[in-house]
Amino acid sequence: MSGLLVLQLMSGLGLVGFIDDYLGIRFQRNLGLNKRAKSAGQLFVAIAFVLLCIHWVDGVSTNLSFARALDVELGAWGWGIWAILIIIGFQVILIGLVADVLAANRKLLEEVVYRLRRRDAADPDSTVAREDA
Repeated sequence: MSGLLVLQLMSGLGLVGFIDDYLGIRFQRNLGLNKRAKSAGQLFVAIAFVLLCIHWVDGVSTNLSFARALDVELGAWGWGIWAILIIIGFQVILIGLVADVLAANRKLLEEVVYRLRRRDAADPDSTVAREDA
């Protein structure tokens, strides 16, 4: 049952992403869900996952360590809060990674355009593709 809950979690987060992309494509602009709506959707999916886990998953050890006893018992609600923090934290890290990749891509494209313009300014007769061919 726990495997199905994880699949439902991934499907729910995928649905939030799909709605975000669909709205961006449907209205032909680069805006989907705003940040509050996307965060609220992800938080809703995470809380639903935690509540379903607390309700349906029984007989699972909630000890913090599997290697040795740490005498730390989180309990069902402690694990629920921990799961919400992990899910939302992963999404934040993923958004930060995508932002870094986009920034690096933009910087690379700006550098290429700058070098091409500088080359064209230095030698205006050189062209990459000849029109007479």
